[in-house]
Amino acid sequence: MAFRPTVPDRVPLRAGRLRMLVVLAGLAVLCLLALRTPAFADEAVPDETGDEPVPRASADITRKVMINDMKLQVKNGNTWTDVPDGGSVPNWSYVRIYIDWEIPDMTGVNPGDTFTFTIDPQGHLLSGNFGPADLVDPGTSKVIGSYVVNGNRNPDGSMNDNMITIVTTLSEDGAQFPSLHNGFFTLEGYVQGAGNDIVFTVNGEALAPVDIVPEPSRPIPDTPLLKYGTQEAGQNQIR
Repeated sequence: MAFRPTVPDRVPLRAGRLRMLVVLAGLAVLCLLALRTPAFADEAVPDETGDEPVPRASADITRKVMINDMKLQVKNGNTWTDVPDGGSVPNWSYVRIYIDWEIPDMTGVNPGDTFTFTIDPQGHLLSGNFGPADLVDPGTSKVIGSYVVNGNRNPDGSMNDNMITIVTTLSEDGAQFPSLHNGFFTLEGYVQGAGNDIVFTVNGEALAPVDIVPEPSRPIPDTPLLKYGTQEAGQNQIR
């Protein structure tokens, strides 16, 4: 959508999906068109010696982020299905946590400021590192920030005790918007182990409890499928 200089409007901002393990995640943000002028006095701290100003330190603006909705979904084939409150998923299911968020007031936000989603995996959600990756406004192709995923997967594939974090750093263009709306992340990974009433949290807010149950066994066929062959001497073939 093109900017209209005399009529404020809202512009959707979208980013690629995050990948964890085989993990993807996506972000879309709808922002107001009216841009605010940065307070240049806040961009740097004057040096008392009279030399060049000292660059302003980045700030954590996570407190400004509002989570509007969260849900756990499990992948069945090519379809994502909501896991109901008290529902269950098998061990090693591929799941995602959907996070709907907004920043209604960007007052005082500056380039380089960050906000973080911290996911408590409760020892049952496995993810890897990803990023940094650009956060791009599809309407203007402006890079409004970048994000990284800090996972809990060891080099050998095992799970450690770390929290999973998604850290977004705003660019100069991204910090100009007076608000960010209709943003979302989808954080994908594998559940491990077994247990009842497991509650994943995002920034301290709880998702509906879920049971993780043993993976269902697959029946052995009555007649095993067998194929015999012989190798022809001196030839690269089997018959």
